[in-house]
Amino acid sequence: MTQPPAPDSKVLFRVPEDDGSSTVETLWATALGNDEYKLDNSPFYAYSVSWEDVVYAPIDPDEGRPTFVRVVRKSGHRTIRIRFDPPVWRAAQLMMRQATVKRPLLYHAVGRPT
Repeated sequence: MTQPPAPDSKVLFRVPEDDGSSTVETLWATALGNDEYKLDNSPFYAYSVSWEDVVYAPIDPDEGRPTFVRVVRKSGHRTIRIRFDPPVWRAAQLMMRQATVKRPLLYHAVGRPT
């Protein structure tokens, strides 16, 4: 059995902010050729993309790395963001872990909220 190719690239996403600036997020991906990349992790800030989506991201000469332009093919996965404020953070984290046992999903626990 052959292993799938390991992620070999970082794709840059610019996420617009309300004040006109943008947040930059980079996601691991596997280069497929023709400026197409298969995403290998879930976004935290970027919307409209999910794990294993194939995106078109030509190299931006100013950034020096592949930069997201559009989704070529959706993977069928979804990205759901849930933020819990204290004091429910610990209980919510345990609940999410238990839910992943019943129905597998990619779950990222992002540090304790401030």
